[in-house]
Parts: sequence; structure tokens; C-alpha cells
Amino acid sequence: MRRIIFTSLLMLLIISPGFSIQSDEDIEISRTRDYTDAILKKTPEKKIAAFKAYIKKYPDTSQKFTKLAYYMLTVNYFHNKNYQQTIQYGKKTLKLGELPSRGEQARLYLIIGNAYGIKNTSFYNKDQALHHTNKAISLARGHDSEVLKTAQDLKKKITAPPAKKLTPEQKIKVLVYQDEDYKGAISYYRSLGTADKENDVIHETYATALMKANRLDSALKEFNKIYTKNKKAVIAKNIAESYSKKAKSNKSYYNKSVDYYIESSLLFKKEANYSNSRAALKLAKFQLFEKYDFNSKIKRYNAKQQKNKSSKTKTEAEIARLERELRKHKRHLRKTYEYNDLDPPAYELDKTERLEKKISSLKSGGSAEDDAEGQRLLQERKKIEKEFDGRVIEIKKRL
Repeated sequence: MRRIIFTSLLMLLIISPGFSIQSDEDIEISRTRDYTDAILKKTPEKKIAAFKAYIKKYPDTSQKFTKLAYYMLTVNYFHNKNYQQTIQYGKKTLKLGELPSRGEQARLYLIIGNAYGIKNTSFYNKDQALHHTNKAISLARGHDSEVLKTAQDLKKKITAPPAKKLTPEQKIKVLVYQDEDYKGAISYYRSLGTADKENDVIHETYATALMKANRLDSALKEFNKIYTKNKKAVIAKNIAESYSKKAKSNKSYYNKSVDYYIESSLLFKKEANYSNSRAALKLAKFQLFEKYDFNSKIKRYNAKQQKNKSSKTKTEAEIARLERELRKHKRHLRKTYEYNDLDPPAYELDKTERLEKKISSLKSGGSAEDDAEGQRLLQERKKIEKEFDGRVIEIKKRL
């Protein structure tokens, strides 16, 4: 009896849908699928999470894909600029033995070397950076030209003599014009001593950083101090640009923007910088048009004209179609009625009249309104340009 019960229980386990025995092939398919899913994640953050989950699910480091998961964590931590974790997982990967390809092994050494070479970090180590980079060069030769070139460039960078110390003037220029680190430039300027702050170039660069960082009131304060001492075209242009930015939220600032662009144009001309003079004058006129919303009006009018042009093309096609239909209908009337001395019935005549009215209506169009709008815009443009010419004359007198 007990033997029968045991056999029955065994049969239940075998046929139970919740019970299964995976074959080695099934496990390998699962490993491959999960690894592929992790690879296809869109961002380094998502890939990191996926590969960590993979290692937890498949901890056997003798397996190819688990070893590669450690390698991919190293790569993605590096892409995510987490260089400390890059080194940690890079070392773990190295301990697991060789990767499937020599190119991958070379790239692993390159990434670790690069991470050790990040200056201003607690783990910066020039010797370790050079050691791992040399390993990358050795492994990449004849196997991965891209890794080889990158590793050779990195070695040059690691072994290059330290860069010359920049002067305060050079430093703030690099921050603003090369790195576009406006916040850093503002902070750097405020850390300088009085003598450096009073340096004309440093002061101008600082004011430019304020403008680029949209600290417009502070920028205008500094530019005006500079402009009072030295009426340079570029300073007038920067003041105009600052007022132009402020005018986006308050149109009253367009007046100052226009005037300072005109001033900068006249000053550029005095400096024999004729291309900048012409560009500043165009900007001045553009700002005056902006004040009256004229640029938007022209844009809307042109869009309407373009739409009308497209509509006109469609209308012409429809007129041509209706004219063909009308000619065909008239031929039908002649053959069916006129040649047989018969009067066409009312419905046939109605069709003729209906087609003729449609054609006439489409041909009449509606261009008069558009022409009137165009004339109004032309008159408005002349009025704005007259005001602009008057401003140029006044500023010439003032300068």
C-alpha cells in the first residue's frame, strides 16, 4: 500500500506544472538571453543594474558570460565617470582570467589605466596608470588598432611633462572661452586679489562670464564700469546683447539694446572692423523690429503666403479638372440633344450652370486681402526704418 502511495506522489510531481528540471542546454539559453538583454539596455545606469542582477543570478565566474558581465560593469562604470568603481570591477575582472578575445583584454587594461590617470582624485596613481596602459598597448598590437591608438595617446598624456601654470588672465580666459565654465570663471574671479580684479582683460572676461551665465544685471553693472573708462566697440556690443536678453521678458529694454548695437557699430567702424560694424548695425535693426513684433508679423505673413501658394496650386489643378468636366459635359449635350434637334432637360442645364459657377468662383480667388496686408506691412517697415535712421543720426552726434 505504501509503495502505491509513493508511486502516486512521484507521478504527481512529474506531471505538476510547477515542477520542472532544466537541462544544461536550457540553462545556457537562459544565460545567453539574460546577458543579451543586459547588453541592450539604453543607458550605462541601466546596464550597470542589469549586469549586477546577472552576476547575482549566475555567480559562477568560470562561465564565460559571468566573466563578461564583470567586464561590462567595468566598461559602464567608466562611461558613467565612476572611476573608483571602474578600478574596483576592473581588478575583479582581471582576477577571473583572460577574456574571450585579446582585444577585450587590451581594452580592459586601457580602461583601468585611464581611471588611474584621472587627476585630482584620491586614487590617482601615475605608476598604475602607466603600468595598465603599457599592458593594453602590448595586448592590442596586431589585434585592435583602435585600442592601440587610444592607449598610445593615453601613454603620451600620462608621461607628458606637467603643463605650465597659467596666469590669472589665461586661466579665466580658458574657463570662459574654451571650457565654457561660466560658473567656474565667476567663482575664480571672486577668489582673485584686488590687483588681478582690476586687470582690464580679466575684468572684461568676468563680465562676459556673468552675461553668458544670464546674470544680466550683474553683467551690465560690470560692463558699464568698463565702458565708462574705455568706450570699446566690443563692450558696447556686450551691453547691447545683455539688454537684448533682458528684453525677452520686458520689451522696454529693446530701446537700450538698439542704441548700444548702433554705438558698437559706429565704434567698430572707427576701429576699422567693417564686418563687425555691418553685423552690429543689422542686429540693431533686428532689435527694433523685435520691439514692434515686426519680425513675427513678417514670419506669419510669409507662412500665410506659402500656404496660399500651395493652396493656389491645388486650386489651379481643381479649375483644370472642372474645365475638363465642363467640356466633356458640353460635348455630351451636343451629341445627345443639339444634333438631334432636342432641348436638353433642366437637370442637364443645371449641371452646366453649376460647373461654370464653381470655375468662376475658384478663379476669382481672394488675393485682395493679402495685397492689403502686404501693403500695411510695407508701410510699417518704412515707419520703423525711419525711426531707426533717426536713432543712428542721434547716436552719431552723441559719440
